[in-house]
Amino acid sequence: MKWNDPNRDAYLKMEEAASQNEKAFQGKGPSERKPWRDRTYGRLKGKVTVKTMDIIIGVTVVLIVAVVIIGVVT
Repeated sequence: MKWNDPNRDAYLKMEEAASQNEKAFQGKGPSERKPWRDRTYGRLKGKVTVKTMDIIIGVTVVLIVAVVIIGVVT
């Protein structure tokens, strides 16, 4: 078989399409998204707890609000 065999290329494309269709049918396709918490905290799993991240986010928001208020006052 030649390296540039058009029949082989067509066969490989057909196999790839069939594989994608099977994954989509099973619900494992590219349209499947994780919940926002998994996307946000997913890489930190085991390193930082969700409660700690919520505290960090809260403190950051409070600091931003304080800076804005100080900026408006001065």
